[in-house]
Amino acid sequence: MERFAYERRMKSADASAIAAFLTEGGQILKVPEAILVTVQDILEFLKCCGLSATYSGKETKVYWCEGKRMKLRNVVALANVQRRAQQLPPFAL
Repeated sequence: MERFAYERRMKSADASAIAAFLTEGGQILKVPEAILVTVQDILEFLKCCGLSATYSGKETKVYWCEGKRMKLRNVVALANVQRRAQQLPPFAL
């Protein structure tokens, strides 16, 4: 059976690190499936987390979050950071 390059590299140092992690009680969990939502759902979620995020209302597709100018993908990423902290599945558009 042919192995991929990343599998060969992982055999030595990474394998012992993972074994130590698991021995000390660490767990490896499956990443949950993303939840399909609308932009409005994401903005409302961020508001519930205490973060103000709004659409600029212009054709530039710019959002403002906590006084910072952001693209939509950055707003989604920020929401997913909050969701990970709450152990919730990530958002997807």
